[in-house]
Amino acid sequence: MLEEGTPEELANLTYPFGKGVNLSFGIKDVPQLYQKVTEANYPIYRPLTKRTFRVGDHYIYPHEFAVLDPDGYFLRFSE
Repeated sequence: MLEEGTPEELANLTYPFGKGVNLSFGIKDVPQLYQKVTEANYPIYRPLTKRTFRVGDHYIYPHEFAVLDPDGYFLRFSE
């Protein structure tokens, strides 16, 4: 649920605003996006890695990386 804060609550907000917020995006070609982000010299918070997850009786190996946006929101991109 998203709700608006009262003027008193909003006055107390301090940078980074996204503290504790983790947004995940499913992307088809994570290595290609990672290359574009690094070519743009955007700071990488977690470098490109290949993770291992068990799904039922088999494993998947998605790539993922993460950045912090200018407001401090943690943005994770994974396959």
